Amino acid sequence: MDKIKVLITGPVNGSFTDLSAKLTSLQKSKAGPFDICFCVGPFFSDTNSTSGTSDADGNGNGNVKSNADSRSSSIQKELEGIPLPLYFCDVGSLPSGYTLPGVDFGAEKAKDDAEISLDDDDNNDDDNDNENDNNDDEGVPKRSKGIIRVAPNVHYLHGISASASSSATTTQTADIVNIYPDDMSNDKTYLTVAFVPPNARMHSLQSAILESKTNHASYVGCDLLLTSDWGQGMASSACIAKDDLVKLGNDNSNSNSNSNKMNEVGSYDVAEMASRCRPRYHVTPSILLGQGQGPIPEKESFFIQSLQYTNPPSAMASGVMKNYHTSRFLSLCPVVDAKTQKKNGKTKKYIHALGIQPLWSMDRITATKIPENTVVVPCPYTDEHYEKDGNRNGSGNFASGTVASGMNMNTNMNMNSSS
Repeated sequence: MDKIKVLITGPVNGSFTDLSAKLTSLQKSKAGPFDICFCVGPFFSDTNSTSGTSDADGNGNGNVKSNADSRSSSIQKELEGIPLPLYFCDVGSLPSGYTLPGVDFGAEKAKDDAEISLDDDDNNDDDNDNENDNNDDEGVPKRSKGIIRVAPNVHYLHGISASASSSATTTQTADIVNIYPDDMSNDKTYLTVAFVPPNARMHSLQSAILESKTNHASYVGCDLLLTSDWGQGMASSACIAKDDLVKLGNDNSNSNSNSNKMNEVGSYDVAEMASRCRPRYHVTPSILLGQGQGPIPEKESFFIQSLQYTNPPSAMASGVMKNYHTSRFLSLCPVVDAKTQKKNGKTKKYIHALGIQPLWSMDRITATKIPENTVVVPCPYTDEHYEKDGNRNGSGNFASGTVASGMNMNTNMNMNSSS
């Protein structure tokens, strides 16, 4: 089958005009057109708040409502300018007067074979294009629940409540869904996408649905995992290539400062969810690095692309070990205007392109095949890695020799979306 051409971006932070301009340009470029876009990190920003506006009487709130209403209308028009289907899961800070429809918020690395070059200097490589020989899901719903349309092409990955309580119906939940890039025109072409709300905790109502799906007997993995935090253990792992270690301040030249702190970077809960989900691509916002120490004089964000890492095998009922595909970690910078991006260069990249053949459409031999001369490193979220780096100060517990405790490594499914 044809590969799905995917764009992923870092935090938008309300820069919808800049994002729309970039997406429109890419749709007309040699690399385009693309089928779908995913954004990680805060999507909205309240930086345009008018709370300081004064009225004629000096009360400080004269034009607040009218300005907020105007900004709300402007935001909606900007969102309507997004030229392709776009999905986000981290709302961020909603501007004053703007609400999302349907939601009451109340109170040295190897080149990725799937990467699509966005300039003329790189090669345009895609995933291995192999047809599936036996995975033919029947009765897959055309649209998953828990996805809210905010604008014609903009969708909020909200998830569905794991509780029957009406008070929990507006709580965003972690979930795994099937997303159809061409808006249902082809009910057999979809990506399996996992998403985790900011600050979600394992073994809570927020993560219950995701945990249940990853425990399903046929679960294999997903194409994308979208989170707002790094998984704890990634920054200090062998997954980070040498040039990126310098950005992190975790190279040998700085072994007694930032490098000692890298094993504390990220969320233990996200690490456990990442190990459960087995994403082909785990995408997060970049983190601010540097505190006047080592090679980084000020706090900055950088684009990070990890080496491929393994997902630990599991034992089937027959006792035979079942192997899985490899994963890759991507961390993207915030969206900026074209002039700033040109100045920043690729080290602060905010948009990345992939050509993905969906995991569900691949036979296991194809999915687990590792191309020649590709460096693959161990999973950064195993018990062995955490013991090595002393990463046991999180909320989860890791089982000896595998990944997070509480997860059944004998259960793996080919994901169907929520009905």
